[in-house]
Amino acid sequence: MEPAPIPLTSAPAWPGPTDGPRCSFANPGGPRRPGFVSVAFAPEGEGGGPTDDPPAPPPTSEAPLQPESLQPATAPAAPTGLESFWDGEKGALKVEDLAKLVSDDQARRASIPEGPDGYKLELPAEFKLPDGLTFEPADTPLGQSVRAIAHEFGLPQAGLSKLLAAYVDSQAKEHQQVAADIAAEQAKLGPNRDARFTAMDGWIKANLPDHHTVLAQRLPVDAGLFQAVEALIARANAGIPSAHGGGGEAMSEEAYFKSLFKN
Repeated sequence: MEPAPIPLTSAPAWPGPTDGPRCSFANPGGPRRPGFVSVAFAPEGEGGGPTDDPPAPPPTSEAPLQPESLQPATAPAAPTGLESFWDGEKGALKVEDLAKLVSDDQARRASIPEGPDGYKLELPAEFKLPDGLTFEPADTPLGQSVRAIAHEFGLPQAGLSKLLAAYVDSQAKEHQQVAADIAAEQAKLGPNRDARFTAMDGWIKANLPDHHTVLAQRLPVDAGLFQAVEALIARANAGIPSAHGGGGEAMSEEAYFKSLFKN
């Protein structure tokens, strides 16, 4: 004969502690069998009816944790001072580029003279001067200053030679331009310009102090100025015996110019 089912209002088999969760036993609609007792817990002061489902977890505002494989990885940062040698895609240093930089710097340091006097004012082997021009280094104050500055800033000999080549090249081009300008001015004086130069040079040396003879070198570079000085010489010679030995007869400006170009 099966025992009668336990009513839902039946008291628990044991009271349990009064200051903790309560428990109740139920076996509704069926015979009482050992091992088939469902237990439900409830906090003190709340209902504790029988249930087969576990209590729902409390609500939370925090986002659910993701597996490490699903979280985005943070790329490593470049070391300070080595940003230009950092490969962002690989997250590693560009070792070959860094090694080349060190090697080049060591070679540069090895070519720096011990002192300013160790530098040579020489042009690079591949540098070519224009035809007719030569380079002769001299121990000038400018050259001494250049060597001192080169040593102060750790410039190798090759660097100093390239700077010197740039300076010489600019001077050569300036010289060529001046020569072209002088040739253009002298061409304005006509085919007998050489005879006119000789005559003016002789007059200046015969009639002016020695420190004025430099005029003969400067006048040919300006045809207009040359012609003006020629006119002044002609006026100065008016009424004065000719330098060519013509007695005491006064010479007109036209006659003077003609006497300059006698064969």
